[in-house]
Amino acid sequence: MSKKHTLLAMLFAIIGFVFSQLFQNMFYWGGQSFSWFYVGVGLSYGCSILSVVFMVTSYQKNGLIGSDILFNLFSSLLVGTSIFWTTFIVIAWHG
Repeated sequence: MSKKHTLLAMLFAIIGFVFSQLFQNMFYWGGQSFSWFYVGVGLSYGCSILSVVFMVTSYQKNGLIGSDILFNLFSSLLVGTSIFWTTFIVIAWHG
């Protein structure tokens, strides 16, 4: 079960990271309205949060030593970068 949670955490971390890099281009999809921009922001944050939830459940089921530390470390790095970059861009576009 832990392997499934770890893989889901990594999958959602990768999806969140991709959206954190591409959501700026989504601004132009809706005729330069912020509706698609915020859809991308929501997907970036949502996938990042789901990744954290799966990492926490993996830790709770198997402890820190029993879980896949390298996968969770990589997922944590992606999630941290995604949240930082998404927040930075949202503030920059509205600042």
